[in-house]
Amino acid sequence: MRAPRLLSQSASRSSHLSSGNIPGDDDDATDLRRSRQRKAAADAFCKYFYLLPANTAALRERVFQLRYDVYVREFAYESADSCPEQLERDAYDEQARHCLLVHRPTGMPAGCVRIVLTNPRDRMAPLPFEKFCQSALRKQAFDSFAVNRETICEISRLAVPAHFRRRIGDSPTQGHALQDPSGLHDRERDGFPLIPVSLFLAAASMSVANGCHHAIAMMEPRLARMTRRFGLPFQQVGDLIDYHGPRAPYYVQREGFFATVNPEIYRLLLLIDQQLSFNAYDS
Repeated sequence: MRAPRLLSQSASRSSHLSSGNIPGDDDDATDLRRSRQRKAAADAFCKYFYLLPANTAALRERVFQLRYDVYVREFAYESADSCPEQLERDAYDEQARHCLLVHRPTGMPAGCVRIVLTNPRDRMAPLPFEKFCQSALRKQAFDSFAVNRETICEISRLAVPAHFRRRIGDSPTQGHALQDPSGLHDRERDGFPLIPVSLFLAAASMSVANGCHHAIAMMEPRLARMTRRFGLPFQQVGDLIDYHGPRAPYYVQREGFFATVNPEIYRLLLLIDQQLSFNAYDS
């Protein structure tokens, strides 16, 4: 059983830890409240969730079933006719790394995410965002073909089932299910969106494990604001386009991430990385 993958980052990162303040906090009281929420995040994650690397056919099938429920049945991003087995898959899944978030009390899937790596047989072959959203990129902000193609990945297919996108206390018949498969709700401004943040951190862990230094994600602006507010330094590097709704390309660089991520989020990241490292052998 190997050591957690991110421990090697700790020494170089220790001198760069931020104070924990997040851009956009208005006052000391807000800072304190959000800091407490973040410190509790790792404890809440341990209590309610765990992550599995989807490194077997059976686990990947659970991921594809979840994606079908969210992307096809609920949001109709893809046609049901193209998924006769009720599994949502695409040509990039073979060159991707997947993980599954599981709700501990019930064993139900609570979310999934993947990172798409460049094709090992043709590193210049486009990633999904390069194939479908190339016109949105600003090359002066980030040129994905100018970096070492073995070190770039795309974060995509982040999905959370509807029943996990309702806030505790909402009526089952007025569930306020999010109009976003990511699990973010406008009413979560003062709360901690544990599921989507955890899935982004899982993507960060997988990217480190696969030697990636650059990551791109096509995101709705409000999801990008959430990632920044809770310590994930994604920067917009392109224009807003209509791609399953209004989305823009956002970029994060590995060294910049470790230099700026706040301590509470880093604690959660280490926990997630440990789970993915150990469960890679146990699953």
